[in-house]
Amino acid sequence: SELNKPEENGKSSALIYEDSYDLDQVISNHIRKVLRIANGKVEGKEGAAKLLGINPGTLRGRMRKLGIPFGRNNK
Repeated sequence: SELNKPEENGKSSALIYEDSYDLDQVISNHIRKVLRIANGKVEGKEGAAKLLGINPGTLRGRMRKLGIPFGRNNK
């Protein structure tokens, strides 16, 4: 397929996200990955929201929708 054609430098141009094309699952996986990088911190200078470039309230709303625990719920 077009996505899996090797580029001239030999690398595949395909982006693989946990073998899922479901948008909510891809977003959930990415948020969880960024939360690990941010050591579970949602907001602040080194928080996941800052790394993702979104408002912390927006991130919490998406996390609630996707069932990703945070804050007291994550203990």
